[in-house]
Amino acid sequence: MLWYKAWLETRWRFIFMLATIAVMWVPDLLGLPSQRLAIALRLAAVLQFSVTALFLAGAGINTQTFYAATTGYHGSMLFTLSLPVSRRRLFLVRAGLGALETWVFIAVLVSVMVLRAPQALSSAEALRYAARAMICIMAVYSLSALLACFLDEMWQFMSSALVLGALAALMSRSSLVAQFSPLRGLTVYPAHATMPWAPVMASIVITVVLVCSSLLVLRRKEF
Repeated sequence: MLWYKAWLETRWRFIFMLATIAVMWVPDLLGLPSQRLAIALRLAAVLQFSVTALFLAGAGINTQTFYAATTGYHGSMLFTLSLPVSRRRLFLVRAGLGALETWVFIAVLVSVMVLRAPQALSSAEALRYAARAMICIMAVYSLSALLACFLDEMWQFMSSALVLGALAALMSRSSLVAQFSPLRGLTVYPAHATMPWAPVMASIVITVVLVCSSLLVLRRKEF
């Protein structure tokens, strides 16, 4: 039932993000040559990965509407908390489904990138790139999920975006930050380039820390 409830809350968000893949055809309308087309697809993919992770990260254990960001608690929140289910399980189910949807989105988008620019990315390279992106995007996803535990949905999205913007700015100023930043795992392209293990390992550590922090916040929070 919890998985079905989470699906009802996220299905239209997920479908909407899949629909944004149509953006990949915008370069055709601009008449870009093949080299610039590959660059445009890369930039669009990184942006869509990040926005999708923030959009599907959920609202902690709060009931989430499918059509707009809300403030305060949904009317069914007290009913949800009265269920014989721990807060940890509520959070892990909702976050787990959103993460799965994010991975499906990445797989579909990378497949579209291969179809759109086969000369820039082979199937094997696309598979490695998608696997790396799925790991690195979880750091972004977990950040949004943590902020959802104590911020309203609108502030959650904006705060997550500000943190990512600050991280991107630091990457341009600090080589150490750039080396370990999860965003580097999304931007290193094509996939046959040297595998950036540093951001992959950093993303795994960051994800674990943020998920544990989220569970700790929910355990102590009063609703």
